[in-house]
Amino acid sequence: MSLDMTTNQPSGSAMTYTFSAAVVSPTVSVLYAGGNQKGYVSTNGGASWNSFAFPNNVDVQAVAAVTNTQGLVGYMATSDLKLWKTTNAGQAFSTAYDFAPTVQGVIGNAVFSMITIDPVQPNTIYVGIHGKTDAFWGPDKGALFRSTDGGQTFGSDLLAHCHANHNPGDWYDCAITSLAIDPRNPNILWIGQDAWNSPGQAVMRSTDSGQTWQSMLGGMIDMFTGISLSNINSNVLWAIAQQELSGQFIYRTADGGTSWTATKIDNTLNPGNRFVLADPVNAQAAWASGGQEGLKRSQDGNLNWTRINSPFHALAAMNSQWLYGVPEGPQGAASVQVSTDGGITWSSIGDPTMAELSRYGKPQPLSVVLP
Repeated sequence: MSLDMTTNQPSGSAMTYTFSAAVVSPTVSVLYAGGNQKGYVSTNGGASWNSFAFPNNVDVQAVAAVTNTQGLVGYMATSDLKLWKTTNAGQAFSTAYDFAPTVQGVIGNAVFSMITIDPVQPNTIYVGIHGKTDAFWGPDKGALFRSTDGGQTFGSDLLAHCHANHNPGDWYDCAITSLAIDPRNPNILWIGQDAWNSPGQAVMRSTDSGQTWQSMLGGMIDMFTGISLSNINSNVLWAIAQQELSGQFIYRTADGGTSWTATKIDNTLNPGNRFVLADPVNAQAAWASGGQEGLKRSQDGNLNWTRINSPFHALAAMNSQWLYGVPEGPQGAASVQVSTDGGITWSSIGDPTMAELSRYGKPQPLSVVLP
């Protein structure tokens, strides 16, 4: 089972850091983490770490690991638009694919928004890229690419016709921020988009592996949309988005997108990051952080949310109690942390040199792959 929570940034900034935890078992965890110029891999739950220095001072922007290889196979995407692959748990990385010839000149200020691996066919991976036409506004262009051979080759943009008013070739308004794959039917894809330039189309669904798309959620949403699909009930999807400059809302559907409930969880406008994460063993429960009001949890299907900790950049859950996360904190305080009580208390498991990863004080998203 795979969950990928990558987090977009507010207008005027770009995603720079990614942490990834590839969880192999409750007691033996393989963790992938990345940031400025380095990738980190731990094969013992964070007790010790190996690091890999990427060339040319690039930053890691997205991470994913293939769990049915015991964490040996993983991917990191860097700010020079290259996808890197390891087959030995991070002892070495090699370039799998270079997106620069495809993206440069088409998507300005391009960054990787996510890497998501098909939970049924591990050689099938999806890579999302988005960018912006000026430094002030949020992402307004994007593309989604699929590989079926482990990253050696990629097909054409799967979002080329995702909008009725889209002009093929200019990639306008397809600013993908997150993707979820149905583990029971991997032909079903869900994406969250930056809805500022995509009114009415914040969440889209495809039932044919991205060949065609249908809008499932829009309404008042006017900015970044992050999504998380329930592991145990594919009809349950959670989404977090800003609603017309009034704060952060959680949307939940229990019928595959036909109807939605909405609950406001945070008054913060344009936060550095926001995310929602479905509980992997309880379809009624989720965690979310939408700004400065802290990490919150709902256990009643989006009716009520309770603050359980200070704000987090991102979160990943192995079950209802065992979590990995990256808390917000002062510059230089970056670290992967673990909780065994559902997010109430945390312990640091990050390498001390990970403080380098936050030297620019940027948010640190988290992507997770679960067996």
